[in-house]
Amino acid sequence: MNVVDPVAAEPSSPAASRTEAPADAARPAPRRRGRGRRLALIAALPLGFLLAEAALRLAGGDVAAPEVSGFAPTLVAFDGRPLVPLSGPLKMELAPFTQWRLAPNQSTPDFTVNDRGYRGPPIGAERGDRRRVVLLGASTTFGMGISGDARTISGRLGELLPDWEVINAGVPWFFSGQELAQLATEALDLHPDAVIAIDGWTDLFDWWSLPPRTREPFGCNRVVLRMNEARLLERQERTEAPGALLGEAWSAAVARSRVVAAVRRRLAPDLPAAFVPNDSPYAARPEDAADAKAEAWARTVDRYVENVARMRDLCAARGAIFFAALQPELGAKARRTSDEERILREGFAGTATYADAFPAFYRKFRVEVAARCAARGIETVDLAEIPGIRDAAGPRFLDVVHPDPAGAREIAVALSARLRAGAASRPR
Repeated sequence: MNVVDPVAAEPSSPAASRTEAPADAARPAPRRRGRGRRLALIAALPLGFLLAEAALRLAGGDVAAPEVSGFAPTLVAFDGRPLVPLSGPLKMELAPFTQWRLAPNQSTPDFTVNDRGYRGPPIGAERGDRRRVVLLGASTTFGMGISGDARTISGRLGELLPDWEVINAGVPWFFSGQELAQLATEALDLHPDAVIAIDGWTDLFDWWSLPPRTREPFGCNRVVLRMNEARLLERQERTEAPGALLGEAWSAAVARSRVVAAVRRRLAPDLPAAFVPNDSPYAARPEDAADAKAEAWARTVDRYVENVARMRDLCAARGAIFFAALQPELGAKARRTSDEERILREGFAGTATYADAFPAFYRKFRVEVAARCAARGIETVDLAEIPGIRDAAGPRFLDVVHPDPAGAREIAVALSARLRAGAASRPR
């Protein structure tokens, strides 16, 4: 229904029309008022952001805390200052031979790191008649997700072998090439009687979940390398760009913002803030990637076996026992619990097709690696096939690859048997 304005409807004289004409010509005034409203709205946005930020901080609580807060990592400088916005209790620092390492002298309710940068108690200067074994590896060896050093693989192994000193040299996200570098530059200085490399899964997951390598060396974690590279490039671009100082200030504010963290966690509640998932390029387009897949598979297996052989040779030169223990994996467990079935379906690190493809690839990898190592006289243990893991009715995994405390104990039982057998054949 149209409403007629009685004033506007009155007839006007020609003179009045001539007088009002200039007013009609100056009609842009409403548009100016519209622009003013838009400017006011734009000005109100940062004010609203600041008010929301203040409200969240006054309310308390850290909305940016990761789901597994006890083991969330952060990269720090040697003086302890963080190098990345994501901050967690597990401190990592850059290292010349292995890309990164655990920062020494850490203590949290979940773990301790000694003065050598290894998880667990300080290493004794005098060990008396005790033998010493060093466990190499990545997050499985470190005990990611297991609260309490005594409940990790190394802690359980020390309980089973009181006449051995067990050193946990596991560093999260290490691949076999980084373990080789760590052994050559650090671990052999501890004069171990035995060295065990607990690995395999990490090297193969790199092959399966990411595009084929180009210039990056096999056996080293290129994901973290690329993340650090991207951070440096981003910082360099901000420094060179106009208004660099303003950009730095804005980036720092966003990284520490409770509002931004709350929005991020609302949109992606299950992912760490600095993580971008990648699904397997091979599972997504197997036909297009068949040749690259086959070539990358061969190079992955070759490099892993070669890294293990070099570790064995280094240990043999020092008179130390060495064997490789291939990591267990949830897909190989015959009697999975309902929670473990859910974990397997969810995959790992955003790879939704994990359950459909990776367990079979990893089984093939373990068989091929074991055969090739045996041909070169290298002892291996397939931890995925030990009865305490494979046939267990109860839970043994926290995710598709990390054992829970019960799984860690079963692994320690298997490793202790091999260590006893190896030590018996090499009397001191």
